[in-house]
Amino acid sequence: MTPSPIPVRLALLALCGTLAFAHTAAANECIKVAPGSYSADRSISGPDASLRVKVFVSGGKLREESSGQAGPEVKIMNGPGQGVTLFNPETKVGSRLPAPPNTRRRDIKVNSQDRGDGTVVVTITADVNGQLQQISQLTCRKDGVLIEARHTIPDEQGNSKGTLVIRDSNVVVGPQPASLFAVPGGVKFVR
Repeated sequence: MTPSPIPVRLALLALCGTLAFAHTAAANECIKVAPGSYSADRSISGPDASLRVKVFVSGGKLREESSGQAGPEVKIMNGPGQGVTLFNPETKVGSRLPAPPNTRRRDIKVNSQDRGDGTVVVTITADVNGQLQQISQLTCRKDGVLIEARHTIPDEQGNSKGTLVIRDSNVVVGPQPASLFAVPGGVKFVR
């Protein structure tokens, strides 16, 4: 039996809230290395489930296409403060999730290190139960493409209950059509 992708999606959204990065569920600091524009196959795996999605990235914009429990699912995030739009392109039913509050925790520190091989490692640390701990590490190409991200999934007390790993593969670099980041007409929003 294949685990449901719902726990991974919820963990991913919870992670974004925890890190208080308002624009991307992957907490993708790679766009600060360079505002990349590409498409890729993305694998997201955590302690409870895994998910494969097709992603389209254009600077701070992200589109994910996947198979959900009720058929195909599209998620669009158009940058900081824009929230998330989810919809089924076949049934034309969707929902809008508001952006998390734009209150970045002061205890979060982001450090970037150029490895000299065309990649940059971004390490994110934060105060966890009174101790400064690494909560995320991303490996990015210098053109802003995400290679791998590892995010600590916190429990209710802030302790680690596992790691969420995100990897992009089959990357095709180039401009992405603006229409990918627009919701098509006729989608009925239930939330």
